[in-house]
Amino acid sequence: MLDRAHWTTEWQMLKNKYRALQSREEFLAFLKLIREEFDDLSRPINVLDIGFYYGAVAVGIIRAILSSGHRCKVATIDIEDHWRRNPEALGITKDLEAEMGENFKVITGRSQDVAVQEQVKEFFGENHPIDLLFIDGDHSERGVIQDYLAYVDRVGPGWGMICFHDIYMDSVAKAWEQIRDRGGWATLELCQKKGFYGIGIIWRGVLALPLPDPSDMTYNG
Repeated sequence: MLDRAHWTTEWQMLKNKYRALQSREEFLAFLKLIREEFDDLSRPINVLDIGFYYGAVAVGIIRAILSSGHRCKVATIDIEDHWRRNPEALGITKDLEAEMGENFKVITGRSQDVAVQEQVKEFFGENHPIDLLFIDGDHSERGVIQDYLAYVDRVGPGWGMICFHDIYMDSVAKAWEQIRDRGGWATLELCQKKGFYGIGIIWRGVLALPLPDPSDMTYNG
């Protein structure tokens, strides 16, 4: 069990070195969750990160998975303009490539483009599912939905996590609500308060449990 001091140090590192934009509470709750999520997988955990920025999400996920004793394979997608404008971010990816070798890949382009999707498929393997998909791209309603539709069928049914950042931003909120409500999925919202950041999680293929009928409940206190 990792203690409070560990997570405090982890947050400070992610915020200061990798420019984490999440709120502390929601992001650490997310990292603690995924650290425990894939206990039954003996193979590497496949992670697709859409929207690298300066790497806080990718690095946080990698460190959380590795600290649990698992292995991981991570692809991150961002547009060419991002790398051109932010050479420091590109430098961070080079460090990750040096540390992780063939288990880390940068894919440049629009996440919905067929050529980019083909690179994702080639990296993870035709028959290997994505275990964790983190959507943090252009933050438009259309873009979020397109990212979801582009990769949902590659996420492992029954355990795979699809995560959306900034679900309380108006445009993302509209997409999140449509996706969340369309299938009756098991979902979770991590947030500090309404209107502030927010991470929404769907477990693909895991249906939400029905709420109990109050008439069937008894109280013995």
